[in-house]
Amino acid sequence: MGTIIAFLWPFIWKYGIGVTLLVIIGAIFLFSTFKKQAAILGLIALMAMGIYTYGVYDGKTYIQSKWDVAEKNALDKGTNARKDAENEIPVIDGTTDGVPGECLSNDPYDRDCR
Repeated sequence: MGTIIAFLWPFIWKYGIGVTLLVIIGAIFLFSTFKKQAAILGLIALMAMGIYTYGVYDGKTYIQSKWDVAEKNALDKGTNARKDAENEIPVIDGTTDGVPGECLSNDPYDRDCR
């Protein structure tokens, strides 16, 4: 039983509280003499739920866009750092046009000059 409640609680928290509030306000509207006050309260509750949902969605979108920009900047910075590091390694035979025969001067495994 506890597992079921633990599974359903996020859905109840997300939708159930607002829906329960609207059901209670609807019952007050239908079965009492405070129809005008219940209608106003219902509209306020609907507006509050809509504004809250809109704010959460916009906040999530804003934070995701910040993460995307940060990730792009980190990738660009890493790519530039790799290019700079590759350019700093001197070539033994003096060629820099990328033809085979270029050797890295400090490669302990001699991968490029076999």
